Amino acid sequence: MKSPDKLFGKPIEHCQVDSHNPKVLGQHIACAAYEHPICLQYDENHFGSTLDSIVTTLKDKGFLVNNPSGPFSSTMWNYIGPEKNPSQTVSIRAIEHDKYKVIDKLNNRLLEEIEESKAFFQVYEGAIYMHQGVNYLVEEFDLSSRTAFCRKVDVKYYTKTRDYTDINVLGGDFAYLPACKTNHLKTTAQANSCKVSTKWFGFHRICKSSSKILDTVE
Repeated sequence: MKSPDKLFGKPIEHCQVDSHNPKVLGQHIACAAYEHPICLQYDENHFGSTLDSIVTTLKDKGFLVNNPSGPFSSTMWNYIGPEKNPSQTVSIRAIEHDKYKVIDKLNNRLLEEIEESKAFFQVYEGAIYMHQGVNYLVEEFDLSSRTAFCRKVDVKYYTKTRDYTDINVLGGDFAYLPACKTNHLKTTAQANSCKVSTKWFGFHRICKSSSKILDTVE
């Protein structure tokens, strides 16, 4: 509030969206097919070279079906997904289709929906989940129904996951460059496929006032 120019005097940052990200493109193609059948022969110019593989994925998930009649029948695809209007289910805040529901057990009210990749960090059993300034204790995390059941609590601590991430570069030793024996640093930047695995093995209860770890849960 003391430096309004820092907020209002700078340009708004640009929203960067990778339209070829498979998770973005898949939802985009499903919405497009709802409006007009997708033709592999012509629509690759609009959606890129991965259109065929994305259409196959959507077919396997039950979102698209091949049009058996008419010209170019073998390359025409119609939307048959479960949503009446697929664009209504596309989130502008997240790109993942699979989401977990957070339910208040007291009144069975839906508090929020969380992306699958974030759910294990935020709504595991024993977690303190904050929603609109209110603390909730997660008492049950049902993987089959993708639902976290919680109740409102007044506690003096917050929780934090204990986890570690392994990054395994596939296809050789591109990421591990030999040390240079000369005084001049010579480095290169390379891109290669990798496998990222995160394992959760517990969480800490941490005091809000002192930031000290109160206890550890496996």
